[in-house]
Amino acid sequence: MEIIAYAALAYLLVQLAVVLVNQFSRIILRPAVPREERMVSVLIPARNEEANIGPMLDDLLGLDYPNMEIIVYDDDSSDGTAGIVRAKAMADNRVKYLKGEGPLPGWLGKNHACHQLASQARGDYLLFLDADVRVRRGIVGHTLAYLQKYNLALLSLFPVQVMKSFGEWLTIPLMNRILLGNLPLLFIRKTSLPDF
Repeated sequence: MEIIAYAALAYLLVQLAVVLVNQFSRIILRPAVPREERMVSVLIPARNEEANIGPMLDDLLGLDYPNMEIIVYDDDSSDGTAGIVRAKAMADNRVKYLKGEGPLPGWLGKNHACHQLASQARGDYLLFLDADVRVRRGIVGHTLAYLQKYNLALLSLFPVQVMKSFGEWLTIPLMNRILLGNLPLLFIRKTSLPDF
């Protein structure tokens, strides 16, 4: 029984070490101006996001980045998501509404939605966002400047996520805990090993 206790303690200590490394080595996007203001396609898969999609689109339309398109893929919503997106598209030509037709055989819903979004995008860069996040002023320009500075092909961001239901309060922090407690993010930046 002692061996199991020591093994569990060792596992928890390793996770604690990973969390501490991630906390103290995290990168916060600083205000920066991109070298080139290339076209950015902001791609949002949405299903029954009536409560979130309006504020999310307002955030994006209020950004100061001049060269972007916003495409929302409505994945068979049964609420008012489509009407909200269509109204925003009528008011601002940067917004485009895509009506989903359900995933193809062998595809999962969100993967299929993201594939459909990417196939419609015209941008040099693709920024995938969930409909239930909020974005701050400058996010597109600062992200693009960081990508260009370090010549990155992929960058994952952790935006502020809106949590309203009890289920969201239970699952979303757990997803972050799994990611930040098991993946030493510093090694992703500091090594070329494909494992990271």
